[in-house]
Amino acid sequence: MASRPFQSISESLHRLFDRGTVTGLGEAELLRRFVDSRDQAAFEAIVQLHGPMVLGLCRRMLQDPRDVDDAFQATFLVLVKKSASIRDPDRLGCWLFGVAHRVARRARTDVIRRNRRESAGAEEVAMTSDISDDSADVRSILDDELARLPEKYRLPLILCYLEGRTHDEAAQHLRWPVGTVRSRMSKGREILRGRLIRRGVTPAAALAVLAQRTASALPPMLLSITLRAAIHLAAESMPAGMVSAKALSLAQGVTSTMFWNQCKSFIVGLSIVAFTAGGATVAARQFGGHVPDLDRPEPTVSPAEGARPVGRKTRIAANQVLVPSADLTKFWIATTSEVDGTLPPGNRFQLYTLPSGTTGIPLMPTKADGSITALELRGGEITEGVAYSGDKKKWVAVKFHRAVHGRIVPIVDRDYAYYQVGNVYYAFSGETGTWDVLDLGGSHYMYPLRNKPTMTINCDNRIHVFNTKLGKWVGFDLPTE
Repeated sequence: MASRPFQSISESLHRLFDRGTVTGLGEAELLRRFVDSRDQAAFEAIVQLHGPMVLGLCRRMLQDPRDVDDAFQATFLVLVKKSASIRDPDRLGCWLFGVAHRVARRARTDVIRRNRRESAGAEEVAMTSDISDDSADVRSILDDELARLPEKYRLPLILCYLEGRTHDEAAQHLRWPVGTVRSRMSKGREILRGRLIRRGVTPAAALAVLAQRTASALPPMLLSITLRAAIHLAAESMPAGMVSAKALSLAQGVTSTMFWNQCKSFIVGLSIVAFTAGGATVAARQFGGHVPDLDRPEPTVSPAEGARPVGRKTRIAANQVLVPSADLTKFWIATTSEVDGTLPPGNRFQLYTLPSGTTGIPLMPTKADGSITALELRGGEITEGVAYSGDKKKWVAVKFHRAVHGRIVPIVDRDYAYYQVGNVYYAFSGETGTWDVLDLGGSHYMYPLRNKPTMTINCDNRIHVFNTKLGKWVGFDLPTE
C-alpha cells in the first residue's frame, strides 16, 4: 500500500501537469478554474488572496474567536454555492467583502439573541459588556458605512486599505487610470468621513481600529479547515462535524437571503414596469398614442371589383399595414405600397373576420419597433382572442376556456401579447406565431416585463416565464427558506 506522503506528492504532480500552476493568475481566472473544474489550488489561491480581508472584517464585527472562525468559514462556503453566478469575477474581493459583512452581521445578531435567551442577570452583563466596549461600536459602524458606499468608491478603499494594495496595483486590477483610483479614493474617504462623524465616530478612531483588526496572515488551522469544507461542499459530500453547525447555518441563511433579495429586486422592477405598461396602454387609448383611431373611417374612392370599404390604415411592421373594414369586423394586412384607399383581394397577406356580433380594435406595442398586434374585442359573448404576427405574416386565434361578456383588452408588447380570462393567461409569441395557455388556480400576482422577450408571473412560490423564442410557458420553483 502506498504511503500517504507518496499519494500527496502524486496528486500534486497530477494537478501540476494536468492543470498547470495558479501562480500569477488573476482572481477572475482563478474563479473560472474553480467553477469549471473545481480546481482546489485555484480556490486556495482565492482564500489566500482575500482571506486576510475577510478575517479582518469578521474580527472587527465579532468578539468571540469561535464566532469569527464560523463567519470566516461561512463566507467562503457561500462563495462555493454562488461562484457560478458572480456577475463580475474581476471584482471578487468587493463581492466577498459584501458577503462577509452580511455573514458577520447575522452572526452578531445571533449572539445578541443568544444572550437575551439566557438569564436576566447574564443578559445584563453581556449587554453591558457589549455596550461598554466603544471599539466594538466603532468596528460595526465602520464596516456598515463602508458597505453602504457606492461601488466605485468602495472598490479602491477595499483594495488599498483592507487588502494592502498600492494605488498602481489597484489601478491595474480595476483597469482604471491611477488618477481615477486616487480621485475616487479621496471622494470615498470624504463620504465615509462625513457619515462616520454623523454617527459619532471620529475618522482617527476608525482608522486606528481598522489598522489593529486587519489580518496580515491566515491561521494555518483555519485555512486548512475552510479549504477542506469548501471542497467537500463543492462535491456535495460534506462530512458531519467538519465545520460547526453554526458556520453551515450562517452560510445557508446568507445564501437564501441573497437569492430572495435578487427575486425581490426582480419582482419590484417588474411591478414598476407593469404599472408603466398598463398606464402606457391606457394613456395611448385615452390620449391618441400608438393606438389607431378607427372610429372615424377615412374617405375612400369608389371601390374596385372585390374591394371593401376600409377604415384608417395603420403601419404595424416593416412594409406591412393593417386595414380594418368600416364596421370593425374584418381586418386585412397588406404591404404599404399596395394600399391606396382600396384593397384588391389579390394583394392582401391575410384576412381575419371576427365571429358574428363581435367587433375589434387593433392594439399595437407602445414602441414602434414591434411587429405584433392583438384585437381589443367587444360583444355580447366573446369566445376567442386573436393576434397578428408580422414575422409570420398571419393572424392566429385562440379559444377561451369560457366566454367573456362585454369587452376584453389584451396587453401588447414588442414581442408578445396576452389575454387574461380569470386565472388563465393566453400568451402569443410574435416570433413563433403561436399561443400557449397557462391555467393558474388561487391568488397570485402577475407582472409583465416589457422591453425583454418575456413576461413573468409569480404564483405561490413558483415563477412562470413566457419565452417568446419558444412560444412556451416555462416555470421553476422558488426556495421556501
